[in-house]
Amino acid sequence: MIKLLYSKAEQFNGISAYTNNIYNDLIKSGFDVKISYLPKVEVKIMGKRLGGWRSMNVLSFVTGRSEIVHSMTYWLMSPYTNVVTIHDLFHLTQQKQRNINNVNKTHYLTSLKKIERKGIKVIVQTPIVADDVRKFIPEADISIIPSKIFVQDPIVNPYPDDKKLHLITVGAIMKGFNRKHIYELYEWIKNEPDIDLYHIGKIEDIRYLNYANNIHQIGSVDQQTKFNYLAHADKYVFSSIAEGQGYPTMEAMKLNTQVVINDLPEHKFLLGDKPYYFHNKDEFLEMIWKNKKGGLVEQISQYDNWIKKYKTVYEKVLQ
Repeated sequence: MIKLLYSKAEQFNGISAYTNNIYNDLIKSGFDVKISYLPKVEVKIMGKRLGGWRSMNVLSFVTGRSEIVHSMTYWLMSPYTNVVTIHDLFHLTQQKQRNINNVNKTHYLTSLKKIERKGIKVIVQTPIVADDVRKFIPEADISIIPSKIFVQDPIVNPYPDDKKLHLITVGAIMKGFNRKHIYELYEWIKNEPDIDLYHIGKIEDIRYLNYANNIHQIGSVDQQTKFNYLAHADKYVFSSIAEGQGYPTMEAMKLNTQVVINDLPEHKFLLGDKPYYFHNKDEFLEMIWKNKKGGLVEQISQYDNWIKKYKTVYEKVLQ
């Protein structure tokens, strides 16, 4: 049996999608697989909050042994984990931007050393993340497997028929978290009367609420609503300082929507020459008006064979 170890904690939404997708595809491929959910337990004693995500590490010790125990994140492993997916190492490589304290940093480093010490097989989605992992654990056994992208057909067009250029972006703006790249898009678009930007994602930083009349902050939405916006947008736009795989960008492409994104090695590896890559405001404002390129769906569909590659990793564990 394959056991997928995963937390239901709210902040792990991206990992939630990854877990459900791999589970469903493993089942379809005939594997015996089960998800072991670890709840996030948090209590207050004399006003002091205890537990939180650390409680999940304690609870991981009750996870039963299985032939394959595949942890969905490197900071949450059980004593029986023999495969782990590392989506990125931003908690270590972007410690200041993410306000990571030294206690948490120590936990992340300890988790990586555990992977190296126990010979746990590592799955990453890009060679850029693989390089980051090797900086901390040079001897790690790493397989690069981009994740399959799952989308749903749109059922409605959510945009008004107002002859404007409708852009969509996805990403949370969290209080105390450096999201300079999203702020940048706001600044570039706010004075463009023929362009409307629709922004899906939770916004906690009140400085960026109701930013401009042509910036529509939709907040958190369900999957179907997200796909409606992605599929009917004129362009999907995104600017990032670093990416693991970048699911919304790839979802937009699989729905045959042209993407206009900044030039990152992760983007180039996964998306090839299909996006328009910008380096500054002038390039961005030029590229959002360009025609759609061909082969967008095909570029993303090449990663649909991920289960075959996962099987190879699991077989290595059982040897």
